[in-house]
Amino acid sequence: MKNMGRNVEALESFDRAIEIDPLYAPAWNNKGNILCDLHRYNDALESYERVTDIDPCNFDAWNNKGNALAALCNYEEAIFSYDKAIESNSANPTPWFNEGITYINLDRYEEAIYCFDEAIELDDSNVSAWIYRGIAFYRLSKYEEALASFEEASDIDRADPAAWHFMGEALHKLGCNTESDDAFAKAKELGWQWEIAIH
Repeated sequence: MKNMGRNVEALESFDRAIEIDPLYAPAWNNKGNILCDLHRYNDALESYERVTDIDPCNFDAWNNKGNALAALCNYEEAIFSYDKAIESNSANPTPWFNEGITYINLDRYEEAIYCFDEAIELDDSNVSAWIYRGIAFYRLSKYEEALASFEEASDIDRADPAAWHFMGEALHKLGCNTESDDAFAKAKELGWQWEIAIH
């Protein structure tokens, strides 16, 4: 409830800023972010679209718009927005990663891997990019490549339970049952308590 109150106050502040200057893009963008926090994704899209009308190369607005569209399962439109964000700032790995997740949601795993590779090239310490790259390979039944990605994630952060869990999944598919059991045990030791559908 406290966060809800803060979000409402923040919205009021951004609305006042917009009344003073309707072309103030940061206020529109921040308003969109608050609306996303409130799961009002369609309203958020309107705010982000105002930003891109004012500033067609605004990286944050295009990336955030992609996130809102993805939350609404409008994946093709989300990809377009992420591509626009990449055009605005090709050195930022975030939209590459987000687009990769979107391609996974569309079961387009080769394209997802390409996006994760681009994100990793820009930031090879991104554990999540390595893990989701592995998931994409796994779903293509390329278990050795999947295992290599999960191992890379684990090398970066030995305390990441997801890396160990998915390593266990890949090892199991490769028939390495003892190593698989060890990886699952390590994931549980690190706090892994749920199942994620990797299949």
